[in-house]
Amino acid sequence: MASSSPVDLITTTKPRQRGSSRPPPQRQQHHAESSSSSSPPPPPLPSSSSSSPSLPHRILAVLSPLHAPLSIFLLFANYFLAQYDKFVLSYFRPSILRDLAITDPQYALLSGYSTGIVYALLALPLAFLADHARARVWTLSAASSWWSLCVIFQGLASTFPELYCARLGMGIGQSAVEALSVSLISDLVRWSDVFVGNSVFYVGVYVGEAVSGNIASVFRETGQSWRVALRAIGITGLVVGMLVRVVIREPERRKGLVALVKEGSQRVGGGDGDGEGEGAVDLLGVRYGRPAVEGEDERVGDGGDGHDGCLEPGAVMDTTGNDDKPRSTTRAAPPRQQLLGGWKLAREEIKQTLDYLVRMRSFWALLLSSSCRLLAGNVFGYYMPGYLGGLYPNTTTLFSRYGIIVGVVGSFSVLLGGVLSSVFWKHTKLMPLFLTAGGGMISSVFVMLMIFSNEVENGNEDEGVKVLYGVMVGAYLTAEMWLGCFFAFVALLLPPRFKTFGLAIWGSVQVLVYSSGPEIMGLALKDVESGTDEYETVTRVALGTIITVGYWGCGLGLLASVGLVRRDLRGEFVGGELGWGRKWAFLGFGIGVVAMVVTLFVFSLVYGV
Repeated sequence: MASSSPVDLITTTKPRQRGSSRPPPQRQQHHAESSSSSSPPPPPLPSSSSSSPSLPHRILAVLSPLHAPLSIFLLFANYFLAQYDKFVLSYFRPSILRDLAITDPQYALLSGYSTGIVYALLALPLAFLADHARARVWTLSAASSWWSLCVIFQGLASTFPELYCARLGMGIGQSAVEALSVSLISDLVRWSDVFVGNSVFYVGVYVGEAVSGNIASVFRETGQSWRVALRAIGITGLVVGMLVRVVIREPERRKGLVALVKEGSQRVGGGDGDGEGEGAVDLLGVRYGRPAVEGEDERVGDGGDGHDGCLEPGAVMDTTGNDDKPRSTTRAAPPRQQLLGGWKLAREEIKQTLDYLVRMRSFWALLLSSSCRLLAGNVFGYYMPGYLGGLYPNTTTLFSRYGIIVGVVGSFSVLLGGVLSSVFWKHTKLMPLFLTAGGGMISSVFVMLMIFSNEVENGNEDEGVKVLYGVMVGAYLTAEMWLGCFFAFVALLLPPRFKTFGLAIWGSVQVLVYSSGPEIMGLALKDVESGTDEYETVTRVALGTIITVGYWGCGLGLLASVGLVRRDLRGEFVGGELGWGRKWAFLGFGIGVVAMVVTLFVFSLVYGV
């Protein structure tokens, strides 16, 4: 018996014949009985005056088109608040070091592997729970409220251990915010608009940097403490977390856009990828609901059969394509048996999700490439403002101008990337990859000019800062087009039913990799006294090396994976039994990541405490 390929496992149900009004056999019999029996005639249709909708219905009809934009705005605001805290710490780094009497390695511990490991570990169960329980909005609201409380505790901290514990608590709440938000946006709008919607969401990164810079300048001029900013953002976060729960409705899951090769013709999503295809299964091969009928906007789940696209406890996952919906194996089972059935179901869902990711040809190449890019960006965000502040100590408007450039140019760039990806979507699905690869490699040249801008003008601070502002615009304009469109593209590749969990796996590995950036910088500066010429030189060399290598490593990796992505989009996943070479590659990758995490974390503890 031949083994099934992933294309056979990841397939659609046989669609109902469109254009046919013939009902199922049971309904035919009922229809015949009803027509032969004498029944009273149906009531007359109401007149146009009596059928006019009521005022509440009219209000809902007017506000309904605004639900998606308003939801994306709230997700943007929530993500902005999460980023705000991180960048406020970077701008107030000297004040925090002085007020709490902590060292550079300890500061790196606050922003490095300690919080990074929490992000990586806690994102996975939170995201899976949100997918399994169909409660993404509830999970996001609760997580936002929790991390907002922890931000308030950071502002109240008086010692390094207190700030460190509050930072860890914040990491628990923020761990799955990005995965939950991207997953929700992918279901709130049509696929052709996902790139723009996701880009709007990621504008929060740049607005957070911009606002943080201006707030830092205001607090510097007025002599206020950094603590007030953290308390204010925590209180605001509590309000936004409640609004997320009240305003956003849990959307139905759209089907993915990966083209599945089944006898050379079957394809999930159909057409231009806006959910017009046939069949009611998700990309794991599990059936959810009935096949779509003419005129319906097909989604994963909510098929009108009562289970809303989810397997019930005790149901059997079907990956063979034989049944119309999950089969219930138990009826009125005892609570203990239901609990065991739910655990087995969750374990099977995790197993199938991981199997899907392992059989993708491009997923891990894209993951490692983008992790290099984020590592470079993480180092840039945490250390570049402080380095430039020491390079131009007499420029009082440096941080405010820096914030304006980041906010305006970064926001414009990420939105431009989303628009370009949407415009060229019907011509090429790979625009996000090209924007990410080319933009990063070009931006690395501008970043190097930023680092050496003062030396370009032979130490003239007034002229050097002008060069700095100019090349900074070029750096952000070329580098930041990638973020929104690229992560929307990743969501496109993942199985719809558990894409939040897939995004959490993606984000967790990225966090483990890019959180090493501050740790590496902290170790490089551990024996160097802050404020000295040697400190400036070591910082310059480390920034130039890490950022350049990260940007070019990402670009070359993405360009090398273009062919793999095209095969995945055609549904040409790795079929049959996984070869030992692939198994050993994934095992080596996992061991390497774990070894790197443990090594750098031990170093951070040894030199940070």
